[in-house]
Amino acid sequence: NLKENNYTIQGYVRKSIGDEEDETHIYLLNQMCRNVRERSLVTKVSASVVCKANQPLLDGDLTKNTKIYVMV
Repeated sequence: NLKENNYTIQGYVRKSIGDEEDETHIYLLNQMCRNVRERSLVTKVSASVVCKANQPLLDGDLTKNTKIYVMV
């Protein structure tokens, strides 16, 4: 078991840009993080708060929305 051998298991979620309010965006992103933790048994979850599905991962958070980062 990886956890028993002190490995960190990293999960990743990303939330597309949408028309929802910031509070809804944050709620959905937090729900995605909870789902990954529960279903995948990860140790840590990283999140991109503004990232399109077809966008390369490295480009996801180049433009930062600091309000959302503080609230997640």
